[in-house]
Amino acid sequence: MSDIIKFIVMVITFYIIERMVHNIHKEKLDENATDTNYSITLPKAIIYVFSLMFIFGIALFIIFFIIKMTGNETITGGHLWLALIFSLIGALLVAWGVKWKIIVNGEEIEIQGLFKGSKKIKVNEIEKAVIEKKQMNDMGEVERVIIYKDGKKIIDVEDSTLNYSRLINTLKSYGKLS
Repeated sequence: MSDIIKFIVMVITFYIIERMVHNIHKEKLDENATDTNYSITLPKAIIYVFSLMFIFGIALFIIFFIIKMTGNETITGGHLWLALIFSLIGALLVAWGVKWKIIVNGEEIEIQGLFKGSKKIKVNEIEKAVIEKKQMNDMGEVERVIIYKDGKKIIDVEDSTLNYSRLINTLKSYGKLS
């Protein structure tokens, strides 16, 4: 019985974490954004897909749990763990998607990640930026810009992100795009 209580506590904890992270992401796009002050974020659709992954994992857990409680021996603890791990991965992806952001404020670029914290650089410190295009099977062409500083890749940003075109314009205006 104590294992069942642990599972229930874990599910509730995962749900609370996912809701907190989801509420953080509810901020609206800044309508006052300009070509020199803006944020680059992931599209909300990606966040929704990650949220669905989390919810699907929780739903699987509940279904497996109910079936297990009816005495069906074909459902094991492994099924419950699989569902919890699946939902945990979804929750972590939601957290990453919400936290990941690039903020351009004039000549300063701030890169925010989930685990590494925030990194600030000046646009003038960027060594170069390279646009790379890749053909995806039936999905068309994907473009991304890779930003280098001191010979090392700092970050790559795909064209699916919000305000990608503004980033390209900023890099062009400073002569960093090759």
